Amino acid sequence: MSFQDPDHQQRQSAAAAAKQAMPQKFRAASEDPEFVRRHAARVAMNEARLVRMAEREAAKRAREAKLAEQAARAAELAAQAQREAEEAEALLTAQSAERAILLEAEQKAARDARYAARKAAKKERRRGYVRAPDPSLPRKRGEVKAVGASVCRRFCLPGWPLCFAPWPAALRWQPQDSTTR
Repeated sequence: MSFQDPDHQQRQSAAAAAKQAMPQKFRAASEDPEFVRRHAARVAMNEARLVRMAEREAAKRAREAKLAEQAARAAELAAQAQREAEEAEALLTAQSAERAILLEAEQKAARDARYAARKAAKKERRRGYVRAPDPSLPRKRGEVKAVGASVCRRFCLPGWPLCFAPWPAALRWQPQDSTTR
């Protein structure tokens, strides 16, 4: 057997015959009832797959719409809660400002009272210290009482000592004895 056993002409004719047999084989396979049945089953499966995909897509859109509605409702509730929190904060701020104003007024009144008490004490110190009204002192303004050799009409007020009158013994300053210490 030589390497050219089937010669060139035989090879060409065999290739041409194979080319012609291919379409005939394809036509025979496409006309086969088993092929038609399998093709119909594939088409039905594909159509069912497309229907299922459409149903899934519709369910997905419905879920997305429901989630969007829930998100909108949650955003609305959050906005309402934010508004209520801001209103409560504004009310709290107003109340604290009002309390601060009242506290400041109370502090001012107490400060004014302390100032008035200091002024009254200073005025009292200028006129003389009195612990308790003395029955020997004048009770009415302008009443003249002689205490010792002095008489005062100018500063004779009820409960106050006379200007030049000697102090009663209860009000006099007495030095402490160094031995009693």
